Amino acid sequence: MNPDSNVVTGTFLLNNLYASILFDTGADRSFISTAFSSLLNIDPTPLGSSYDVELADGKIVEIDTIIRGCTLNFLNHPFNIDLMPIELGSFDVIIGMDWLRKYHAIIVYDEKLIHVPYGNETLIFHGNKNDNGRESRLTVISCSKAQEYMTKGCQIFLAQISAKKGEDKTRGKQLKDVPIVRDFLEVFPEDLPGLPPARPMEFQIDLIPRAAPVARVPYRLAPYEMKELLEQLQELSDKGFIRPSS
Repeated sequence: MNPDSNVVTGTFLLNNLYASILFDTGADRSFISTAFSSLLNIDPTPLGSSYDVELADGKIVEIDTIIRGCTLNFLNHPFNIDLMPIELGSFDVIIGMDWLRKYHAIIVYDEKLIHVPYGNETLIFHGNKNDNGRESRLTVISCSKAQEYMTKGCQIFLAQISAKKGEDKTRGKQLKDVPIVRDFLEVFPEDLPGLPPARPMEFQIDLIPRAAPVARVPYRLAPYEMKELLEQLQELSDKGFIRPSS
């Protein structure tokens, strides 16, 4: 795999899993990272002979297995692809000349375009760009790179976006909007018929004659701590950092 060759990158579905893919005309075969291949639930099959791969750092790696029958979703169209498992750093999949030649793909290097004939039409993919044609500021990392960050203790966040029904804000919140009220609407009528009816047992609280209130400290701070707190609050108020609540 020649690191100086013209390449195009993008994110595609491979067997219904999002994969960071590099299209490399300097690679004569297509490869998949060993970390990502473990998610496909497809057992590699032996090649019958070993295949030597020269990496970007000049290291030679021997491969003797291949994962056949994978499905690449290219612009909502399925394409079959066979991939050799290998340790990759920045990408989940590298698509080489075997796939490009099989489907007569044409790469326009200066515009980062990939043209793939499909039936009576031509699929055109704009690499490294978003829908507006501008360079995307989002960085997509591979599955193996994400696992590497996790082993280093980096935090991973999962965000889920769900559609929320629009609310009519012109209509103020009403009593029936409270969930517990909706369950007992008969207890909360809009118009009160009158005073509550007489009950067989009247509720009352009996007080002890001449009983004094319970003596307790009004604040949890000691007097000198309370004085220090008031001085700090006054200083912050004088500087304009805080103000009394209205």
